[in-house]
Amino acid sequence: MMINENCLKKAVEYINASETYTFRNFIREHALDKDLVERPYDVVIRCPFHNDEAPSCSMNDTLHVFNCFSCGRHGSYVKFLALYST
Repeated sequence: MMINENCLKKAVEYINASETYTFRNFIREHALDKDLVERPYDVVIRCPFHNDEAPSCSMNDTLHVFNCFSCGRHGSYVKFLALYST
């Protein structure tokens, strides 16, 4: 499948500029807030990509990035959505 890079870039820009598409909203909508830790610039949740026993996945809505300090998965909000949906 071919991906139009220009369309993808525009979609990412739209998502990053939107107040609707945020990690905090996604966490709330998908009930991922068990043991959620709020910090000044990010939130930390149990990583949905591995059997996490304590919050280890940092999500930053200002930079639109996530990083799990346990399993190493990281990337943009769009990458998080793609990984979560598979």
